[in-house]
Amino acid sequence: MSATDAAEEEDRPEIAGAELALRCYELNELAARVQRELRDDLARLGTEQSVYRFTDRLKGSENIQNKVLRIREEAQFHAKREARPHRFHPEDITDAWGCRFVTLFQTQIVDVMVHVLRQIEAWRRDGRAVLIEVIDIYTNRPDQDPNSIAPRAAQRIESFGLASFRSASRPFEIKHRVDSRDSGYSAIHIVLFMTLHRRVLGNEVADTVKFEIQIRDLFEEAWSQVSHAVSYGRKDGFFQTGVRPNSTVEILARPQLNALKAVADGCSQFAEQIRRTYDDLRGRLSTFDPKSTYLSVVPLREVRDFILKSIPPEREVLIDMIKTAYGLLQDARDSADKHFDNRVPRANYLAAAGKFAEAIDRAHETLDVVLPDTKTIEWYLKIEQANALIFSLPATLRRADEEQLACYHSACGLYDDLETKFGADHVVQLRRAQAERKAVRSDVEAQGTIKRLEYCLRLLRQGEASLEGESALTDQLVRIELGLARLDYSEYAASRDAKEAALREAVKDVQAIVPAELPAHLEPETARTYRRALSNVLWFFHRLQTNAGVALQETEKEIVRGNLELLRGPIFWPTVRFYAETIENLMYGYKLIDRIAEANEMAALNLALLRDMANDRRKLDDNRDVTELLEEDEKDLYLRATDFLREHAIVGPLGGSRS
Repeated sequence: MSATDAAEEEDRPEIAGAELALRCYELNELAARVQRELRDDLARLGTEQSVYRFTDRLKGSENIQNKVLRIREEAQFHAKREARPHRFHPEDITDAWGCRFVTLFQTQIVDVMVHVLRQIEAWRRDGRAVLIEVIDIYTNRPDQDPNSIAPRAAQRIESFGLASFRSASRPFEIKHRVDSRDSGYSAIHIVLFMTLHRRVLGNEVADTVKFEIQIRDLFEEAWSQVSHAVSYGRKDGFFQTGVRPNSTVEILARPQLNALKAVADGCSQFAEQIRRTYDDLRGRLSTFDPKSTYLSVVPLREVRDFILKSIPPEREVLIDMIKTAYGLLQDARDSADKHFDNRVPRANYLAAAGKFAEAIDRAHETLDVVLPDTKTIEWYLKIEQANALIFSLPATLRRADEEQLACYHSACGLYDDLETKFGADHVVQLRRAQAERKAVRSDVEAQGTIKRLEYCLRLLRQGEASLEGESALTDQLVRIELGLARLDYSEYAASRDAKEAALREAVKDVQAIVPAELPAHLEPETARTYRRALSNVLWFFHRLQTNAGVALQETEKEIVRGNLELLRGPIFWPTVRFYAETIENLMYGYKLIDRIAEANEMAALNLALLRDMANDRRKLDDNRDVTELLEEDEKDLYLRATDFLREHAIVGPLGGSRS
């Protein structure tokens, strides 16, 4: 907001009476819309960060109005000391909707703030008009106090840049409360506003509402609740009940509140010391199984913490970079899971790759630190950078632009460097093979990928009598990739016999992954692996019939029926119905056994799913065709489903216009 705009805002007359009541009602309605749109993301963030509690509340139109009246009355009292009286409007209320993260430990406060800032950036990337008004850092400790959260919070805010802030001149303010006569409150408040559109007398009007996110620890929460009840909580109620709170009670309570604050601060610091001692002991006493396989099946937080244990605490900037990089990678994976891999968050993956590159540049001698699993910090940071680059790319590079090709070559260079330095490493072999599959253009290249994956299986099984847990899951993932590599070979093989042999071998590799009897409950990664295996086999059989020109045997049709039944059953269908590629495989699977009505059902479901995906990306007054809003791979799925329905005489609107 410019100085001119601020002056005009200050000169705007204050509304009152029925007009004030109506405006407070409108702001509460807007705040409720913001709550519905954003709350789930913040609640999920609280769960992921293991905060003690996440709460939120709408202030309500009456409470908004009461607060406006109270602040106006206080402004009139102080107006005699000011040359220019301060005006206060309903739009100045910062907590029409309020959220609060309560952490167990003080050090979590800044970490949660960082994830909130990332979430705000994600909202903006999704097209939501959310901006930060200001971040207030409340503290009762001077900056030089090592227990103060203010310097670290300020540093992290500055590292985010100013794109998500309303004004570059005041992104944050540190509010010291050192004087014992004043409040000893210690927390972080993020004041935001969101622009929403609503219809007024047939016209579309843009309106904004402010809301607030608070972050404080458990002991601060307890003290604040007591302080609020004694000295603040009933002030606004005067304008509703007519009973003015007795200020003498507040004055008399202040020494006791100060004493309680000292106790609360002591508890916070003691809890923090316990946490540090526990983490140190856990790091020194814990063991790491060198047979444990590192892949996407291992939670990223465990990998991050495993690395950070070996980095000296004085390397704080490097530690923060690694935390940020893993946080961005986790955000990307969460987004992919949330959208069932149909809308890959490529910008998130590229941001993560950039942070890993920065960490590698800053790490210097720390790169050579050997971890308990015999890998180095360099291995972990480089493979994460390469993975993030590969995940940012489309399924194939046949229509890749120059930027995407540059990402691909950078990732392959990182994998090759790791293969040179670390020798026989099955994880590097698997990731390199996955990268190769994106660029396969000949049967020779496909055979090279097959050989790499077969070598990967041998490495994985060296010295292992049997594979269990993560190693068994990794073995299954390699077999899925091996089946897909054989599929690639079949697409380029010259002879019909070579195509048929490759596809039958692919079926054999992948179908064996899924056991004959499935338990009622599967772990998420196991369920994902089985789903991919069942779905891919349907596609292999489809290509066996269409590409190799081979009619399915009755035993093979039985496999198709079994896979269809499992994928449409209670274990997999709740998730399967959101995966466009799997729905397409079901479509072709039903056609293989001449169940055309069910095949048409799957085609129609895919069209609806892809239309929804396109419309989710549609901005206001965007009348583009659905296919223009889909990415290339998604567009191919849409057109194949459309052609399938046309081929099977389904009459209806099959065009790409907005539904």
